[in-house]
Amino acid sequence: MAQQKHWETLARRGDVAAQRALEGPPFSEIMASVWGWFCELAPTRDVDMNGVRPFTYPMIESWARLTGRNPDPLEVEALFALDRANRFPEEPTEPDE
Repeated sequence: MAQQKHWETLARRGDVAAQRALEGPPFSEIMASVWGWFCELAPTRDVDMNGVRPFTYPMIESWARLTGRNPDPLEVEALFALDRANRFPEEPTEPDE
């Protein structure tokens, strides 16, 4: 996470390489809706001494029922993948110049 903050600081100062390192691929329409769901769910996760707790099936099921959402199995797996990536981010690598 410290590396991420470093890249963000450099990007704010106009460092083009850092700005490229922070860019990601564009979302498809389907992924954009899953990302929105992830953004709704992520702040509701519990935190313990080991950090942010992962999503669980009961958590997603309750969220879906309470919000009227109906994610299909692949969308649920995408939510779990986003959760894993959020909890265990890979350090950005320097872009090739």
